Amino acid sequence: MYPKIGILGGGQLGRMLQEKALEWGLQLYFLDPDKHCSCSIFKDSLTVGSYKDFNNVMDFGNKMDIISIEIEHVNIEALEVLEKMGKQIIPNVNTLKIIQNKALQKNMYAKNEIPTSDFHILESHLDIKSYLSFLPAFQKTQKDGYDGKGVQYLTEDTLHLALEAPSILEKPVDLEKELAITFVKSSDGSVVFYPICEMVFDPILNLVQYLIAPATISNDIALNVQEIALKVSEVIDSIGVFSIEFFLTKEGDVLVNEMAPRAHNSAHYTIEACNISQFDAQLRTFLNYPIPNIKLNGFASMINLIGDEDTFGIPNLVGVNDIMIENAYLHLYGKSQTKPGRKMGHLTILDDNYEKLVLKTKNILSQVKVVGDHQIT
Repeated sequence: MYPKIGILGGGQLGRMLQEKALEWGLQLYFLDPDKHCSCSIFKDSLTVGSYKDFNNVMDFGNKMDIISIEIEHVNIEALEVLEKMGKQIIPNVNTLKIIQNKALQKNMYAKNEIPTSDFHILESHLDIKSYLSFLPAFQKTQKDGYDGKGVQYLTEDTLHLALEAPSILEKPVDLEKELAITFVKSSDGSVVFYPICEMVFDPILNLVQYLIAPATISNDIALNVQEIALKVSEVIDSIGVFSIEFFLTKEGDVLVNEMAPRAHNSAHYTIEACNISQFDAQLRTFLNYPIPNIKLNGFASMINLIGDEDTFGIPNLVGVNDIMIENAYLHLYGKSQTKPGRKMGHLTILDDNYEKLVLKTKNILSQVKVVGDHQIT
């Protein structure tokens, strides 16, 4: 009834995608180097191997009809060969090649007049000395950065902290809010948008602490975000689920920060808060099923359950009783080890009153944490 679908990566995104697929009687297959990854619970579906290794990806992909990702840092060369062999790659290889490299991604925005913050491309950390007048700036590795990793704030006094990898220098903006939107592009070219959400970041870990949907922004700004996202969708010549993170400046400018060619942390709230989730939509793109217009059921927040900064080891969720409230939905990712800054799960909260939702969210944030059984000394 279904094609055989393989996913490169076996983390929490794959786990939530498989949970949805099983509702349809569809079994997905995963390639991940960690035999204890989140998708290891589906033991008959997991192949242990590196999604960055050419031979591992080729061996895995040869057995599949459709190949997709839950992490973009995969072996492009193998996917190019598999695509030429007739395997369907979603999103396509050219799109993955651009988005997995922040330099190529930034150049795509500049070439297509998509607003983004000022930047310079560095092939070596030694090149920074040519851009001292551009500092202070954020240095971001061109590849492999995620959840605040691969990012360093640089000034002329902190050049010794520069990341020794090909990177970009990005000018800081006078930030009002950080926003995100997820869209789905189908084979007929149609695009469907999820609601814009507002993200609040942990200032130390540089990853999302919690978010609220829909974002509290004006209609003009919301339309601007959608127009930019639509332009990005036209530039991206691929079907799939895509998420874009934006900076909203204090002057009201909307700038693209970066995007992901897959389901994204900023849209986890859609599992309970929308008529179809981002994972439902992702499966529909694989199977060429129609995507309905997205509806949001009231207000929603999503809290990332992140590993405590002082502990590591076997995880324990502290304050679980505070989570067990009406219209709160707990998702744990099945990770056997916690460490500082690691995403261990998330919690979605729904309410028909915005103020009540914010109050509940902040109360839970103050009570709940994931701690390990070993103290960091």
